[in-house]
Amino acid sequence: MLDDRLTYTEAGELVTSLGTSGFPGSMWSWLRRSIDPDCYHSVALRYRRAAGSRHIENVDVIFHAGNLDPATTRLALELYADKGEWKSDSLRPHIERVIEPQLVNITSLPLASSEYTQLIDKAMLGESCTLLGCDPFHVYEFSIFRHRHACRYSLAELSRLRRMCDFLMPMLIQHSRLAAPASAQAAAPIQQKFERKLISHAIALSKRERDVCIAILQNQSIADIASHMALGQCSIRTYLNRALEKIGVCGKSALFAWSVADN
Repeated sequence: MLDDRLTYTEAGELVTSLGTSGFPGSMWSWLRRSIDPDCYHSVALRYRRAAGSRHIENVDVIFHAGNLDPATTRLALELYADKGEWKSDSLRPHIERVIEPQLVNITSLPLASSEYTQLIDKAMLGESCTLLGCDPFHVYEFSIFRHRHACRYSLAELSRLRRMCDFLMPMLIQHSRLAAPASAQAAAPIQQKFERKLISHAIALSKRERDVCIAILQNQSIADIASHMALGQCSIRTYLNRALEKIGVCGKSALFAWSVADN
């Protein structure tokens, strides 16, 4: 029988890893060991609320951990967060209404066909349990997926996950807050490499094309970039696509890879 109580050692490992790249792995290991040995993948997201409203403006990926292919996961999350797939997510009504930690159990995949749902189908994701929490400006989601062929969650398992919600969500929120400055610092070397690669490859980008690429490398969303530059999201995507074409890569993940590659 699983014991959902945290030992002092486990609690210490999770707390000391808050805000670091080790937190997703620590969380995943603990989930597999103590909460749900059948969990297949996990994703943590942050939804930003519109000012003075519960409506969601955009989505940021905090982390993901588990058994899925990293490239497939990155593409799926890019489609979800940046291409607007979250707007048709069956979780959206729960996300916009949440005022305290809660658990939502989703037993079936979305029916509408899109590149995103095709990726989810290919990844063999099945039933999910989603923990939700919030602060005045954001809603936080931590989703745990089982493999499509795994057994369904029992009432006892759902009850155990719900009991952990009050502990996990404040920890996830704190991790998100602590990790943000570290992400900004980590972006500086990537930006420098990107600038050097442009020079060494004699690639001439316009100022806006360059600024959009740098913002993408800093993990900013299309919506955030558009707001900061006082432009429409379509314009931001146009500048990004022009830059990617000049560089000779396709997609944000490829831009990251090109920027950090040594050649």
